[in-house]
Amino acid sequence: MTLQQISEKRPRKIDLNLLPPEYRPVKKSKLSLLLALVAILLVCALVPVFIAKTGVDSDIKPLRPKLTSLQSTLQANLANNAEAATIQKQIDDNVAKLAVVGVDYRTFISTRIIWSAILEEINDITPKSKITLDAITLTDISVVFAGTSTKRQYIIDYEKVLEESPFFKGITFSFEDGTDSVSFGITAPFDMSTISSTNNASLNSNR
Repeated sequence: MTLQQISEKRPRKIDLNLLPPEYRPVKKSKLSLLLALVAILLVCALVPVFIAKTGVDSDIKPLRPKLTSLQSTLQANLANNAEAATIQKQIDDNVAKLAVVGVDYRTFISTRIIWSAILEEINDITPKSKITLDAITLTDISVVFAGTSTKRQYIIDYEKVLEESPFFKGITFSFEDGTDSVSFGITAPFDMSTISSTNNASLNSNR
């Protein structure tokens, strides 16, 4: 019988540590090593961020007082703008009132009566040797004459002269015979277009 060499099968190595747990060496798992490596990588990645943040903070720090000052200036300007808007509104209101007053003044100027010019006109056209004026009444729309004359014709002629004056239009008259003279009354309405032109000319000459 031939002897054949038979391979020897060795049993698995069994690691028996009979030491108490507190004296046994700690076994490090692969997961722990991986987590430690990841933590180191994260720390390395955050270092530049921390350095950059430190630099930004150092740049921002001197700007904070300036920002505070600018904010205070802005608030002051906003307050001034509000006050300026209030003042501007008051100015606009006064300008509007002034415009209304200006229109009223021009209306008054264009319709007022230039008494001196009218009285001068009456004095120039009244034939004193034929007409005696006892009273002259001035109103806003007309002149009323009361007087006497030696003849009716003188009164008629006087009415025609008044009608030819640019100051009067639509004249009416009446008369009453007396013993030695003829009493008359004349109402001479103003020609307002002439009055307005005269007033405007006077206004322009006074500017």
